[in-house]
Amino acid sequence: MRRSLTLLLMLICFGSCPAVLARQHVAPHAGVPTDAKIAERPVRFSSGDAKLAGTLLVPPGGRHPAIVILHGSGKATRDFVLYRAAGDLFARHGFAVLLFDKRGTGESEGAYVEAPDLRASAADARAAIAFIAAQPEVDASRVGVWGISQGGWVAQILGAECPDVKFVINVSGPGVSPLEQNIYSRSMELVEQGMSVADAAEVVRVRRLLWNYYQTERGRTELEHVWTWARSRPWFARMKWPDAPPMASELTEDQRFFYRVHCAYEPASVVERIKVPVLYLLGGKDRHIPVPETQAALAAAFAKGGNPDVTIRFFPNAGHGMQTVEGAAECISCMEKHHESGTMPAFELDPDYVPTVIGWLMKRFGGEVRK
Repeated sequence: MRRSLTLLLMLICFGSCPAVLARQHVAPHAGVPTDAKIAERPVRFSSGDAKLAGTLLVPPGGRHPAIVILHGSGKATRDFVLYRAAGDLFARHGFAVLLFDKRGTGESEGAYVEAPDLRASAADARAAIAFIAAQPEVDASRVGVWGISQGGWVAQILGAECPDVKFVINVSGPGVSPLEQNIYSRSMELVEQGMSVADAAEVVRVRRLLWNYYQTERGRTELEHVWTWARSRPWFARMKWPDAPPMASELTEDQRFFYRVHCAYEPASVVERIKVPVLYLLGGKDRHIPVPETQAALAAAFAKGGNPDVTIRFFPNAGHGMQTVEGAAECISCMEKHHESGTMPAFELDPDYVPTVIGWLMKRFGGEVRK
């Protein structure tokens, strides 16, 4: 039976990285009685120079496995409906859960960065993992992460580099760099706005050269040559680009950070170093990330690394948030309009999503340890 879900979508990110918000209504499985009370308490922990605030969910009983929820892009706090729904789901299946406000949001200190250094985000998440692993109700040998979208990139880093992380659940985490993901999602927006696929592909060609030049300060001659060609194309005026490509020296500090720090993360070399069990979930109608390229990159990286416990599940009719999508693909711009207008359309979660996640998780890490 399909699970109903209410979508709240916020696209408040530098470069069209989505934050997909949802509410799940699912029945608890074995392990925690339906009438059992999940303990909930506010917590604070330190990460570098900042105190981060969160909520710890603890099922009754002995020592439990645990999960830290990792944010997608945007300023959503621990109470964001998608994160809270995921936390409630896992807690009802016997897992302690830590939800926390991203640095610079909610009650957490520090400066918020829309397109962050992903390793800085991973450092905050590592502090969250150390905190929950130290709780008396938690079995530190069974602590993992659940990350979505941008949080999927962070989950990759933690799975490869944080010894306290024993498993990774990754929902729609790109297997390509932030540069490539942003170029892709922007091209999909152009297609939604009526541009032909062929013309959008030409825009991608130029934009990739431009962004690589901004990232490396190399390739200016080729960029200028292609830019001259682009000025003759029918779509050029629509893009409202200048007659010549801006110089790298003209970038603002924030733009330099975006291209040279945020966009510089390359997943392949990280993913191949993940040795813990991984569950990777991808939607066939996701327009926010390039799914075929992500699948190919992940398969190659995991094969190179030799991880023996990798499950990549592809849901043909699911979107970025694992929602069932009618038609050829999910819509990016129309969901943004729903958010701006305050209307929140309902949709259905892919019927295989929750059974897949809970089945995988309980088989490997479920069950409490009596004190």
